[in-house]
Amino acid sequence: GWKSNKIKDLLLKTLKLDGSSKLDSYKWLETTSSSVLSRKTSRVNQFYRIHNHRYSTKLINPHLDQLHHIQSEIDRVQKCVKKAYNSDQIPEVVGRYEYTSEVDPNATFPRFMRKNLDTGIQEILLDLNNTKEEFDYVDISALKVSPNGKVLAFVADFEGLEQYSIYLHRLSDSRVRDTSAKAAPTEFEFVAKGSGVEWFQDSNSFLYVVQNEHNRPAQVFQRSLGSTSPDQLLFSEENASFYVSLSLSRDGQIIFVMSNSKTTSEIHAISADDSKSSPECIINKNAGNRYFVESLADFYIIVTNDHACDNYRVDIVQHDMIQQRDQWKSLVHHRNDVAIDDVCVFQSFLALIVRKDGQLFVEILRFSRNTLIDVLESNLSSNSLQLERLELRTNSDTPSTLQSNLNFDPNSSKFRFTISFPTTLPCAVEYDTSSNSLHRCSEFDDSVLVQQDRELLRSLKCQFEYVKSGDVRVPVTIVQSPLSESSRHLLLNVYGSYGICLNSELRVEYLNLLRAGISIGFAHVRGGGELGPKWYKDGKEMKKKNGIDDFIAVSKYFREDYGIKKLCAKGFSAGGLILCSALNVHPELFDGIILKAPFVDIVRASTDRSIPLSEHEIEEWGDAITDPSILQYIESYCPYTNLKSLGESILTHKKIRFPSIFISTGCEDTRVPSWMVSKYVAKLEDQLKRVHLDPSKHVFFTTALGDSHFGFGGDE
Repeated sequence: GWKSNKIKDLLLKTLKLDGSSKLDSYKWLETTSSSVLSRKTSRVNQFYRIHNHRYSTKLINPHLDQLHHIQSEIDRVQKCVKKAYNSDQIPEVVGRYEYTSEVDPNATFPRFMRKNLDTGIQEILLDLNNTKEEFDYVDISALKVSPNGKVLAFVADFEGLEQYSIYLHRLSDSRVRDTSAKAAPTEFEFVAKGSGVEWFQDSNSFLYVVQNEHNRPAQVFQRSLGSTSPDQLLFSEENASFYVSLSLSRDGQIIFVMSNSKTTSEIHAISADDSKSSPECIINKNAGNRYFVESLADFYIIVTNDHACDNYRVDIVQHDMIQQRDQWKSLVHHRNDVAIDDVCVFQSFLALIVRKDGQLFVEILRFSRNTLIDVLESNLSSNSLQLERLELRTNSDTPSTLQSNLNFDPNSSKFRFTISFPTTLPCAVEYDTSSNSLHRCSEFDDSVLVQQDRELLRSLKCQFEYVKSGDVRVPVTIVQSPLSESSRHLLLNVYGSYGICLNSELRVEYLNLLRAGISIGFAHVRGGGELGPKWYKDGKEMKKKNGIDDFIAVSKYFREDYGIKKLCAKGFSAGGLILCSALNVHPELFDGIILKAPFVDIVRASTDRSIPLSEHEIEEWGDAITDPSILQYIESYCPYTNLKSLGESILTHKKIRFPSIFISTGCEDTRVPSWMVSKYVAKLEDQLKRVHLDPSKHVFFTTALGDSHFGFGGDE
């Protein structure tokens, strides 16, 4: 009956997996019920009200004028950036249309345009500034025009909650751009909650991905325009660790249905010319092996890490031979010192984005059809194919990011990519393989800035160095202004998870800090992807503490060797786990801490499958439910579990001034639940009280009711 169920529930809440008693005194904060949160008499509501009031009265209101000035400066420069890039929007040609976008500094969202290359007529493809319903937020993740050019399918989130939906927008001649009159409002129809869409070549049928109740992309459906029949389910992924996505091959022949976990791939193919065909599995799941496939005429180009090729290699195989692994031949062999980040396939060359020793490069591999046939027939060793590496450094700066642009035309001789540096705003670059020329096709024009901003941008300097952590060297990026030397203040960023590279590109919001003499630092610790897949593997699962040790080593370096007087550290999401773990044992290193949606209770997330993403991330943290040794290891570094050690560390360093900590979260966060952050704050404050510190002077916590994981400024 209900009593036995309540007893069972109580036991689950108060027992560890190994059966030992462990009451969680902060369990009462675990609620997402809007009725509880909004009820002023509830204990949870009072907790949030007290902290939001403290945040407003002690952190915001006393500095309101200064904050308004800073925000107005950021807005002013952002507007200049929009204006500078507006005239340099790079068109992409697809079929008989040229596609581009416009950025109006006075508009909220960009406007997407196309021009008919036969008639020269320019049309408005999509303008979300002009709709029947007004939106405060729009994130468009995909725009897919039907092959006949008459219907636009797009994927958008209109609420900022990471809940995307698919829409159709009928294109017509009435959308011809007319600058003298206001265009008719954009109208579109809802298809489904989903995350991807691709058209068949008949322009009548399309595939789309549907998310399940946990927002996991899990199923692929097919719809035909004008049909009254229910949409047809073509593919379903039952394994909660795998996410489903769609991709149309660059030659337009094949729609790939891809199912990927953190470490494993499965790929199905559907003929884009036959809307009645079914998905065919061309690569099965093989634990630990990932595959990315492109079609080139009657060849498949495959990027894979199988056979222990951690840094990836590029293979080629005939379409009808893909399931015969002995027929795969290497175009680009695995290299121990070079990791492949991305590959773009053209008819006569491959463009690779690679990293070596933490530095990013573009490599070009040229070939002809006969060359590919010779490689497949073993008449030519791929070792004889020469990779050309492009030099992309500027002065002392090395690229912080390299990202392939859309490059829709596989027949083009030009490869476009976006490059950014720690001291300059991003620019688009084009390499022409026919003339071997490299030039910038869009670049930020700093003449739109006021003189002080121009002088600041031109004076920035970047250092890229290594800090010793145990037996490894941790790469560190430091951006400085002329005033940095005298102030010796540093904002140090960290992430170190999922193999994601910590983005060290210059952001507009950094300019105010740099102008004040505050340096910006980036600790590229193990668990990130900065030094390739091995660097990532050395900071995940049972090696997660390596990344924490790296961050402590970098922080000590800045304090003890670099001479930093004030050190503030910032961690977003999983970066918060690294930072808070370091804080627990070395609070003396930091003067300030900034935490945005910090992932602070890895024990709970790893032992409760009801928490979103927990099952999907087993390959990142390990399976704590089935393996007691993994649970014990996770417990040894979990920030929430080990907050008691923070109190002990404070007592050990009695003379230190405990850092101020700013923490923010969103109530609609489905990645790191807001209650997880709230429990951390409550427990942190109790630990401070136990060592006679006043939490109201050190902890500033705010919760945005309508925000998701990337709300409240994202990771800015």
